[in-house]
Amino acid sequence: MGTKDDYYTEIKLYDDSVFAYKATREFPFEVSDGKWIIHGDTVILNSEPCANPELLQHPPVRTYKMFTKAKYLVKGNSLIPVSNSGKLQRGESLSRQN
Repeated sequence: MGTKDDYYTEIKLYDDSVFAYKATREFPFEVSDGKWIIHGDTVILNSEPCANPELLQHPPVRTYKMFTKAKYLVKGNSLIPVSNSGKLQRGESLSRQN
């Protein structure tokens, strides 16, 4: 979980290698889901295309966000976005909340 500008973000990684992403302000405005894998100290997200995101059973959704080999460095309880070349990127970092 984390924040970026004025919204709250969340990526849930499930034991069966499925992930769910959501960004909210007053209601969810970005969602995604797909598969994740760990490669070394990096989590890689690959979303599954959504043919009709407007039909998702969520509160109003503005964007179905696509992840294609999106990489996040695993550091303690946080996921930090990295570029394909392995450099840390500015952006949202996500921390595990208990």
